[in-house]
Amino acid sequence: MENIIGNRYGKLTVVELYGKDKHHNQIYRCICDCGNEQFASAYRLKSASVKSCGCLKKEQPKKAFTTHGLRNHQLYIRWYKMKSRCNNPQDPRYKDYGGRGIRICSEWENDLRKFYEWSMTHGYSENLTLDRIDNDGDYTPDNCRWTDSYTQAANKRNNHCITLNGQTKILAEWCRIYNISPVCVVGRLHRGWSEMNALTIPPKRKKNDR
Repeated sequence: MENIIGNRYGKLTVVELYGKDKHHNQIYRCICDCGNEQFASAYRLKSASVKSCGCLKKEQPKKAFTTHGLRNHQLYIRWYKMKSRCNNPQDPRYKDYGGRGIRICSEWENDLRKFYEWSMTHGYSENLTLDRIDNDGDYTPDNCRWTDSYTQAANKRNNHCITLNGQTKILAEWCRIYNISPVCVVGRLHRGWSEMNALTIPPKRKKNDR
């Protein structure tokens, strides 16, 4: 077998043969440039499927926004969260997105500047949310829009219907009638509030809003 100890792959330097995995592949212990350890097979190292301990993936979005002067822009958070709920199984919302096959087009996933430029020319505002027109479709330029929370709530596949005074409407419509945020109402319902109270009791104002 080829001796790869001492070789460098991406940010990883191979320091020793560690053992074998369940498939009897040789596993090597590597040291990342950031100081962390990473264990990988020779094949994964040579094919560049692993290039760091994981820090490289975290650095890439930061570098992209720093390059374009957008690191502190709100779109950084929107873009990062979109990728997390589609690609990261540890994300609490992954089951509703990546877990059911929702993906991000390569144009946006690999080029943050494209996502920024599309947003700026398609009505982006900090008080709006990114909504998929077809709730079963991917995040693509022709399937997304920046919209208010009422419109997005009305577009959810699991719309919550509420009946008050003999009338049944989806939650978003009741929220529009009572001028209250759907996010606030959903949070109240999850905490055990009655539907009437969740809709009709005004939210407490924050101190900095007084």
